[in-house]
Amino acid sequence: MIERAIANFHDRTPVRFRQYNPLTDRDYVHITGQRSGCWSFVGRVGGVSNIVQGAVKTSPALCIASLGFPSNY
Repeated sequence: MIERAIANFHDRTPVRFRQYNPLTDRDYVHITGQRSGCWSFVGRVGGVSNIVQGAVKTSPALCIASLGFPSNY
């Protein structure tokens, strides 16, 4: 699901996600899940930016909005 949402996001925006590299990346997005709810901070916070996706996210279209928040896109 997350991979499809990222591919969809890449098709529609200039923002690109790539694999985290702990040797070079100081700021990065971490996508995680929980039983319910979804949230993230809006804009760059520095260090890790968490995107929490709840279990109700059943389609890539529902995940895309959360992907844009950390990038402030």
